[in-house]
Amino acid sequence: MRWYNLYGPVARRIKGTCSLRAPTGEFSGPFELIQTGDGALYMQLETTGNVPAAFRLIQLPISDSEVEITGQTSDGQPFGAKPFGVTDVSGGVFAAVQRLTLRISLREAIWGTRTEQPSRSKYGLVNVRFTGNRQKFTPRALRLFMQFDLPGEQTVVLRPVPRYKETEQMLRIQQNSALTCFATTSAPAKTMDQLCHMLSLVQGTIVNWVSREDYSGNRRIRTHLTNRVTRPYSNFHMLNTQEPHVIPRFVNETWDQFATAFEDYRLNSIIRLSAFARQGKNTDLEARGIVLGTILDLLAGTHATKTQTHLRMNKLAFKSGTKVWKPLVEDALRRSYGNRKDISEMLSIISASLPRTTLGERLLVLGKELDIPSIRSDALRAVKLRNSLIHSASFPRPEEAIDDLFWLLGFVDRLLLRLVGYRGDHVTYGNAGPVKEAV
Repeated sequence: MRWYNLYGPVARRIKGTCSLRAPTGEFSGPFELIQTGDGALYMQLETTGNVPAAFRLIQLPISDSEVEITGQTSDGQPFGAKPFGVTDVSGGVFAAVQRLTLRISLREAIWGTRTEQPSRSKYGLVNVRFTGNRQKFTPRALRLFMQFDLPGEQTVVLRPVPRYKETEQMLRIQQNSALTCFATTSAPAKTMDQLCHMLSLVQGTIVNWVSREDYSGNRRIRTHLTNRVTRPYSNFHMLNTQEPHVIPRFVNETWDQFATAFEDYRLNSIIRLSAFARQGKNTDLEARGIVLGTILDLLAGTHATKTQTHLRMNKLAFKSGTKVWKPLVEDALRRSYGNRKDISEMLSIISASLPRTTLGERLLVLGKELDIPSIRSDALRAVKLRNSLIHSASFPRPEEAIDDLFWLLGFVDRLLLRLVGYRGDHVTYGNAGPVKEAV
């Protein structure tokens, strides 16, 4: 069996020669690099060197060290890579110098020219659920593609991988990760990063680009592979991804507001938490509910800090009042509970919590600003569910856990969609299956 078959289906494979330079020594020789279907990158390096030094590479904190991999591909292109770490070393352990095999997990790999600017780029995207909103007739067949017309006259065109239907069916059943689309654009990489974040939000699964090929005219000048973080595919989408114009409309209408909210509300973390909460595979209901409760804390807390509604009054005004009520409260505590040793600690807890607004109050402020219908009753129910999950790791009524989980998921979805400026239908879930509701 070939070494790379251990890592799953291989999407790309290249060979060349390189040197790995680390604080423990330098190791040079021929390499073989693969990228798996889910975007992971691995390299095998055949080399000679000091065996103990090679084995120390396994414990080396690569992220904190100066480790460099440079060389060239088999067709002579300059090559460079950044490692996550050395995962395995095999070879003789009795000789001081001997033939060695290093297995390396990579962050990224780049080969080709570094200086020439591309006229267009082709990206490989993981976990996109493709629905074409445009069509093109060819002599052989009708081809569908998805087009995004973005601000600044930027256009991104998505096309499915060959045998996409089989890949998408595999994703829905196995709930893993796989390359599903290629995107062609002349826009910069940061545009593709934002598009991936937006698709991740509304598709309920982490979408990332794992490869980029840069072209000057029809000539490929550079290839960039990256090991992006992905999560297993989720079938619980936020919007109806089967309707061809829903996703492009969402992207086109919310592009600017999404970019602002992404920075202000740390949406990168929230999108990943939301994707986890949507995973049905090997994830219990309580864990998913706790994650949704955490999202509520993040959204409401960030908005309260941003709008200065996290305190009932400013700190100076509150501090001046403590001179009056603190001795009275301390006296009441001592008369009620005696001379306990922790009276001062109890008083400090009361003093610290009094000026801060509660989660329910913060959700109410956020919901009113986002114009969420029935926000008062929804905020009360959300806080009740969140408190039960965070403090006891259970739903208030275990027999209704599924309905409560999907209601909480729908409530979080409404907040997120309004936050990025979306107005329209979204998908909610429950025992009756998916249902479209207005945001």
